[in-house]
Amino acid sequence: MNRARILSRITDTPLFMSEGKLRAITEAFVLPVLEGRESDVVKYPSMSNATKKGVKTTTAKLGMIEVFDSLVSKNAAFACGMASYESVSNQINAAINAGATDIGFYIDSPGGEVSGLFGLTQQIRELSAKGISTFAFTDGMATSAAYAIMAACDIAYASETSVIGSVAAIMVHMESSIGDAASGKTYTVFRSKEEKALADSHTPLTELAVTKIQTMLASMDASFNNDVSLSRPNLNIEKLLSFKGSEYMAKAALDLGLIDKIAVNMEAVLSNYFSSDNTTRGTFMAATTETQPTLAAELAAIQLSEDAVALKVKAAVEAERTNTLAILGAMATLKMKPELAVAHITKGYSSETSLEIMTAIAGATSEATAISTAAGVHATADLEAAAKLDRTNELKAAYSAATGIKL
Repeated sequence: MNRARILSRITDTPLFMSEGKLRAITEAFVLPVLEGRESDVVKYPSMSNATKKGVKTTTAKLGMIEVFDSLVSKNAAFACGMASYESVSNQINAAINAGATDIGFYIDSPGGEVSGLFGLTQQIRELSAKGISTFAFTDGMATSAAYAIMAACDIAYASETSVIGSVAAIMVHMESSIGDAASGKTYTVFRSKEEKALADSHTPLTELAVTKIQTMLASMDASFNNDVSLSRPNLNIEKLLSFKGSEYMAKAALDLGLIDKIAVNMEAVLSNYFSSDNTTRGTFMAATTETQPTLAAELAAIQLSEDAVALKVKAAVEAERTNTLAILGAMATLKMKPELAVAHITKGYSSETSLEIMTAIAGATSEATAISTAAGVHATADLEAAAKLDRTNELKAAYSAATGIKL
């Protein structure tokens, strides 16, 4: 019975699991069982779930939960050392009830089943609204479903040799039709509807069956991408698709935004996470010769910078207002057209420059008017007056060409 249950959770079932782990399980357990041999899985009379209960007390109360080996929805299969999402969820609730203010997840898992995963990741994401901080650390693997759990935490740490990522779905179809024929057995599958159980193990895969499986995996892949992007907004759907389901070593994972920090081991994570200065909680400071500024100092510097910018903006606005009023005042005093003042303000002229130009225009216009009047009354005006009129017209034309304002 246990073999049948385990087999049903591995073959012909979509999984969020590392391909390497799935291959190992297939070779050590699935193939021997299908061939009628003993599997290579070591059996224990009572193998406990690979998770750890309890709350440890430091400067705050920490609930530490281990998420090891293959992951299943519920009723962990003891023969394969699997941990269940149900058990992890129960331990989160137990830690909260015991007064935990922080919850850490120690992960070393290649992933596992799809069912139940997103309910758990949503539960972890919602802890921050309850005032509970979370972190995850792996010094082995945090891939596929296990990475989804890591991503749901506030901060993700990994050791340098860890393997991270593999945001994708996989399914292995086990076909036994050739073996059936060799054993002299014939299986006939009757269906009440044409698409019922298309991918049964006793019938060669059809094109329709392959399309149906690929469509189902694509849908699950989309759900996986959406869940991770909810956990880590820096990883949008386009970026996750560009990863193509790959696994990455910690350094590459850090560069890609899959994790937040690289840590030597769990002790290093805890010593920094629960530092004496609570403002540094969740901030991992690598051992270097340089002194890292505290988060409080960084925030203070940012605030000072923002205040300085605000003062500069206020001063600039006030100066611009004063300059604009001065230009408008000169326009009114010299009886210039409003269009001229608007042009000067738009071009950024200072009030001094604008006043100088307006004064020159007013003088030239007055002189031109006087000359024109004199020429009209005395037809025999001297050549000097005519030359002055021509010069005034030239100045007016040049200014109009330069400013676009017709005098």
